[in-house]
Amino acid sequence: MQRILIVDGGQENLDDMTHQLTNFFDCDVQAFLNPLEALKWSKDNDFDLGLFEIRLSELSGLDLVRKLRRQRRHQGVPLILITSDENKAIIPDAFDAGISDYLCRPFDRAEFIARVQNSLSLRATTRQLEEDKRTLEQRVEQATKDFQSNEQRFRLALEATRDGIWDWNLETGEIFYSSNWCQMLGYEKEDVPTFPAFWMRRVHPDDSYILTTAIDNHIRGKSDVIDCEYRLKHRKGYDIWVHTQGKAVRNKKGTAISIVGAQSDISDFKEVQNQLAHSALHDTLTGLPNRSLFEERLKQAFLRFKRNEEDYFTVLFIDLDEFKEINDTYGHASGDKILVEVTKILKKCTREVDTVARFGGDEFVVLLEKVASKNEIQIYINRLYKEAKKTIHLTESDIKVHFSIGATTVDSNHFSHNDVMKEADIALYQAKEQGRNQAVFYVDDLREISPRRREMMASLGDALVNNEIEIYYQPIVCLKTQKHLGYEALLRWHHPTMGTISPEDFIPIAEKNDMIVRLGTFVMKGAIAQLALWQKKYNNPKMFMCINVTSAQVFRPDYFEILQSACGQEGVKPKQVILEFSEVGFSEIYKWDYSILSEMKQAGFHIALDDYGESRASIRSLVDYQMDYLKIDRSLSLELLNDERKRRLFDLMIHLGTKGGLKIIVEGIQTQKILNYVVKSKAQMGQGYLFSKPCPVLEIEGMRKKQA
Repeated sequence: MQRILIVDGGQENLDDMTHQLTNFFDCDVQAFLNPLEALKWSKDNDFDLGLFEIRLSELSGLDLVRKLRRQRRHQGVPLILITSDENKAIIPDAFDAGISDYLCRPFDRAEFIARVQNSLSLRATTRQLEEDKRTLEQRVEQATKDFQSNEQRFRLALEATRDGIWDWNLETGEIFYSSNWCQMLGYEKEDVPTFPAFWMRRVHPDDSYILTTAIDNHIRGKSDVIDCEYRLKHRKGYDIWVHTQGKAVRNKKGTAISIVGAQSDISDFKEVQNQLAHSALHDTLTGLPNRSLFEERLKQAFLRFKRNEEDYFTVLFIDLDEFKEINDTYGHASGDKILVEVTKILKKCTREVDTVARFGGDEFVVLLEKVASKNEIQIYINRLYKEAKKTIHLTESDIKVHFSIGATTVDSNHFSHNDVMKEADIALYQAKEQGRNQAVFYVDDLREISPRRREMMASLGDALVNNEIEIYYQPIVCLKTQKHLGYEALLRWHHPTMGTISPEDFIPIAEKNDMIVRLGTFVMKGAIAQLALWQKKYNNPKMFMCINVTSAQVFRPDYFEILQSACGQEGVKPKQVILEFSEVGFSEIYKWDYSILSEMKQAGFHIALDDYGESRASIRSLVDYQMDYLKIDRSLSLELLNDERKRRLFDLMIHLGTKGGLKIIVEGIQTQKILNYVVKSKAQMGQGYLFSKPCPVLEIEGMRKKQA
C-alpha cells in the first residue's frame, strides 16, 4: 500500500483531499495541519507522494520541500505543490527547490486524481527500478566472488542467469558474452565474436560517450562500479534500452585485469517512463498538450518576445458552442468523439511551429507563432470555420460543430504571459455574449463587458452572509385533486442593486468554485427545516421536499453526514426528502463513485432524475440509474399540444417510467389544456405555473389557507 503525505493549513482541504485519495487509491494518507509536525514525522517514516499547500504557518510549503529534499530517504519522492493563480510567480523557484509538479486551487477533481495517479505510478516504477538495480548489484558482486574462487563454476552461472553477462579480459582484450547477452540483441552465441568492437559498434552514437566514460572512470579507479543506461542496436535494426553494471577484478597492485558485468533490457521501463512523462503534459483523450505544457510554451514565447519584439505571437481561446447539449443528447462517448474530431480540425489548420492545446472540457487554445496582423489571424479563423462546416458522423446522427473564438496578440503593454491569456478569455466571453459561433478580437474596451456578470461574481460570496439568498418553494400537486403533496426548494437572490436574480444567472457562476457547495448546504438545511414545520403545522407527515443536488456537493466527504444530521435534528424521515439530480450529475457519480447513491438509498432517501427530456432523452438512464422519481422536463410539456412527435415521446416516457415502478412528476404545466392532456396519462403529480410559481414561505401558507 502506498503512503501519501498531505500538509495543508485548512482542515476542510485536508478532509476533502483525504476523501478523494482514499476513494480512488489503495493508500495510507498521513495528513498534517502543522508543517513542523509533518517534518518531524518524515524523519522516521517513508512516503510515496507529498502534497503541500504553499501557504502554511510556521514553515512555508516551499521551505518544507527544501528540508525534505535534504533528507536522503526522500530525495526521489514526487512532491506536488498546491498553490493558486496569484501565487504562480513562485513556481520557477519551487521547481528549483525540488517540487515535481504543481496544482492550482481550485483544481478540477479529475485533474487532481490524474496528477496523483501519474506521480504514484512513476514512484512505483522508480522504486521497482531501484530494487532491480540493487538486485543486479548483488548479482554482480556474487558473480565476481564466484569468478575469483572457481572460474569454471562461474562460467556455468553466467549461462544460467536471465541477465546478459559479460566478462572482459583486459589483458587479452577478449570478451565473453553469455547466451542471454547475445539473444538480447537477436544473435545466437556462436554468431558473436569475442572482441569489444562488436559491442561498441552497436552503441547508439548519442550514448557512446556515456558507456566509454563509465568504463574508463572505473578502470582508473574513479568509481566503485560501472553503472549506466544506453541504447544498443538490435539485429533487426531497432534500438533497445539496456542497463549495465560491472566491476573490475584487480591484481595486488590495484590494476584492473578484467571486468565482469551484467546487462538487462529496460526498454519496457523506458517506454512506461516516457508514457508517464507524456501523460503528465498531454491530454489523455486528444493527445494535445494540456494546460501545464501550454502555459510553459506560452511563457517561453513571451520571454522571447520580451527579448526581441519581432518574435510576436497571437493566442486564440476556442470554446465549442452547446457542447453540454451534445453530451446530454448523444452521450459522453459521442462527446469524446466530437472532441477528437475537433482536434483534427485544429491541427489540420495549424502549422507545425504553432501549438494547439486542450484546456479541459470543450476549451481549446492555440498559440500562433509570428502571427500578428488581424488579416493573418482572420485567415486562420476562416479556415477553422470552413473545416467546421463538414459533418461529423455519429452513430445516432450527423452534426456540425460551432466555435466561439477570442483572439489577442502580444504587445509591449503586457507584463506577463498571463495578461495575454486573460485578454483572449475576455474576447471569448464577448463572442459568446454576442450570440456564439463567431470570433472577437480583443480591444481595450472589452474590459468593461458585462458589468452585471462581473458584479455578480464579486458579490455572490457575501450574498449568504448578508441574507440576500432566499429559498422559494414551488408546489408539487396531485394531478387528480390538485392538492399540495410536496414542494421543490429553489433559490432566489435579492441583490441590493440588481434586484431579484434568477438561479439561471448565478448558479453557473457558483458552479465554478466552492460557492455551489455552500449554496447547496444552505438549501438543504433550510428546506428540511421548513418541511418539518409544515408537516407539523398541517399534520401531514407524508409531505415531501425536493432538493436539487449537484455531483460536486455529494463528492464532499461530509455531505452525507450533514444531510442525515439535518433530518435527525428536525425529525424528518429520509424518505420524505427527494434528492434531484440531472442526468449529467448522475453520469458523473456513476463514473466516479456509484456507492454514494447506494448509501443514500440504504439510508431511506429518495432519488429523482430531474429535467428528463430536456434534450434527447436517454432510455438507458431509466435502467442504469436507481431512482424513485422521474421528472418530465417543462420544455416537453409546453410543446405537447402543438407537436404530435412530442406527444408520442411524452407518452413513451410516462409508459417507461411507470413500467419501471417510478413515480412521475410532470413539470411545466402552465395551462388548463396541458393539464387536461397530462391528467389522461398515468403520471401522478404535476408542477407548473398553472398551480403556482415558486413563492416565499408566507405566500405558500396563504395559498394553502385559501385551499382549506
